[in-house]
Amino acid sequence: MNSPQYPSDSSQQGFSQGPAQPAYPTGQGYPDQPGYPQGQGVQDQGKNGTALVALILGIAALILGFLIAPLGIIVGIVGLIVAIIAMKKGKNYLPHNQRRGMSLTGLILSIIGIILGAVMAAVLFFALQAAKEGADYCETRGITTDDPGFQKCLEDYLAS
Repeated sequence: MNSPQYPSDSSQQGFSQGPAQPAYPTGQGYPDQPGYPQGQGVQDQGKNGTALVALILGIAALILGFLIAPLGIIVGIVGLIVAIIAMKKGKNYLPHNQRRGMSLTGLILSIIGIILGAVMAAVLFFALQAAKEGADYCETRGITTDDPGFQKCLEDYLAS
């Protein structure tokens, strides 16, 4: 079988390169667009990474506020500050790169994390205070923590 022969150089077969393309002028940019600030610090590259950090801190504050209250409060305060910075910094980005929703969500979650951490810390404080008072009550009745009846005494005190 014979395989078809293809020319290696198209210029040898009489193919033309077509009409010459006009050269575009160099050194000229697009004219200024009305309505867009020119040279006023608007960043057109990248996205607002601070907004993502604010969102992550807000989620962490929410989780830690429930599990480890003091740490949740601290992370929530840091997340709140970062979210405010992200919202202010987002004004320097083009609208589709501002990530305003992430900043706002991080702000809200940080606030909820702070509140949840404070509530959980208060609940923990009052629970420990009640347990201490119950232990003191049982000890005044002559029942120490080593006695088998201590658990029942503590339950009776907390139920009353």
